[in-house]
Amino acid sequence: MTSFRFTEWSRRISCFLAGLLMTSILFACQLENSSNITQKTDGCHWGEHAAGETCVPDNPQRVVNLAELDFALSLDVKPIASISLYAANLYLRDEIDGIADVGDSDAPNLERIVEL
Repeated sequence: MTSFRFTEWSRRISCFLAGLLMTSILFACQLENSSNITQKTDGCHWGEHAAGETCVPDNPQRVVNLAELDFALSLDVKPIASISLYAANLYLRDEIDGIADVGDSDAPNLERIVEL
């Protein structure tokens, strides 16, 4: 009976130590990733969104819009491409000249976006 208790406790201690080791490794990887992000922030600013944060360049050369087009146009950003141009309201018809259509919001054409 005594050897059974020793085996049970040694198994618990081993699991605890393995969990502690994994937590330490994950924490160390997180620190390494965050230091890489801070090094790459020259010439950009951070934008928050549902998936976290993204470093947005201060002077983007080409923009592809994957949201409502009027939001981008209201910020004086004319994208090279946008989703669902056919659904743009009549008041935007004069402003969408030269903007390529890259499909629907559910499934934008990634090949076309890379091509542009």
